Amino acid sequence: MAFAFYTDNGLINELIGNMLFTEPADHSSVPADQILYLGSTDADRKIEYDLDPGVGQITIIPTDDDEGNNHEKEEITLALNSEDLETNTAGASLDVGVEVLSGVGNQVAIYVRVRDATATVGTSTELSLLTNSLRETITA
Repeated sequence: MAFAFYTDNGLINELIGNMLFTEPADHSSVPADQILYLGSTDADRKIEYDLDPGVGQITIIPTDDDEGNNHEKEEITLALNSEDLETNTAGASLDVGVEVLSGVGNQVAIYVRVRDATATVGTSTELSLLTNSLRETITA
């Protein structure tokens, strides 16, 4: 699939692996906000929910690859804008629409907030974002 999460709105730097979250000794990064972008630079493509294309929502799901240790997915809040980071439910999935078209101008910005519940100094690598089952099709 040509669609992926990127760390920049030009869709140049693909997020490889899990998100990185660093907790410094002075706890100055809490909460840690970042923006990730779901998109593709390939031409004439789209993604849809595989089980109900054109109707079902594409869903972004916060995930913890090491449940019960270190950070938990409930520390992640997702939103489609920065204001909603204040009110959306931590640990909840995020619907982003019934389709996402390829092209830099069509990427979906996903605002991510991590509220550290451990206060443990170090870098966390077990938190990630997944999608529900998607299908990619050619639009032209």
